[in-house]
Amino acid sequence: LEQEKSGKLTREQAQEELTKLGVKFPEKGKHGDMFANLDEATKEKAKSILEQEKSGKLTREQAKEELTKLGVKFPEKGKRKDMLADLDEATKAKAKSIFEQEKSGKLTHEQAKEELTKLGVKLPEKEKHEDIFAGLDETTKEKAKAILENEKKQLEALNVDLPHHKFFMNKDEK
Repeated sequence: LEQEKSGKLTREQAQEELTKLGVKFPEKGKHGDMFANLDEATKEKAKSILEQEKSGKLTREQAKEELTKLGVKFPEKGKRKDMLADLDEATKAKAKSIFEQEKSGKLTHEQAKEELTKLGVKLPEKEKHEDIFAGLDETTKEKAKAILENEKKQLEALNVDLPHHKFFMNKDEK
C-alpha cells in the first residue's frame, strides 16, 4: 500500500496486487468470441480479413461480408427499429422525432428516454458493469480504491485521457 501511494507500483503490479486482494477485473471483449465456432484455418483467414480492414485494404462492409462468408457470427447491435417494431406508424414518427430532438440537443438523453417511455417504446437496458469490488470487505475495498486512485494520478501526470469509467471518475462526476 505504501509503494502504491508513493507511485512505485506499475499498472501491472497494482493490478496484480488488487487481484491478490480479491478484486475481479471485467474481461475485455475479444475477437475470439466471434470466432468461437471456427476451426483454426478459418480463424486465421478471419484474422487476416480483420488486419486487411485495419490497414485500409478492405472497408468495414467488405470485411464484414467476407467474415460472414467464413461463418463468423457478429454480436447483435441494438437497433432503434427493434425498439419501434411494435408501434403504429404515427407513434413511430413521434419516436423518431424524439430521437432527432435528442441528437440536435433540444432534449437531453434523460428527457428523450422519458418521452419515449410515455409513447410505449421499450428501451434496451444497458449492460450493467459488474462491481469489481463486490465481495470485498471494507478495508480491502479501501486499499483497492487507493491503488486505483494512484493509477489515475499517474496516468493524468502522463496526460493520458481516461475513459469515463465509474472506477476512474470522481464522486461528483458519477
